[in-house]
Amino acid sequence: MLLFLGCASAPVVNPVPEPEIVDPAPGLSEHFYLAMVDRFHDGKANTQSIDPQDAQGWHGGDVDGVVKELDRLQNLGVSTIWLTPLTQSRQIKFHEWGAYHGYWPVHLDEIEPRFGSWSDVTALRNALDERGMHLML
Repeated sequence: MLLFLGCASAPVVNPVPEPEIVDPAPGLSEHFYLAMVDRFHDGKANTQSIDPQDAQGWHGGDVDGVVKELDRLQNLGVSTIWLTPLTQSRQIKFHEWGAYHGYWPVHLDEIEPRFGSWSDVTALRNALDERGMHLML
């Protein structure tokens, strides 16, 4: 004797319609690049100590380094640079964890000296404006 097992499916009476994709800004698209400032590019000689061998230590990247890499980023099609926090950060490790990422601020209205100054941020803003690029902090 032969036994057939199977399942029958009934047609879906009221299928869920596919969502309509609407471009909020036709002809305009943004391509973001997230740069962790300390790890991105060292544009100036930092006066603070750095240790590129320490995964939790400061490696020396700064805002000027971002400016120096704008041509390369633009050639990749990047239209918006998104930077990790630039605010002055904790300097001493918390247990074994370093604060190089900028997410442990100690002064929200001051730039981390390792990253540069407000004038460096202004220079970055101006360089982005010249290229028609955007900045997200």
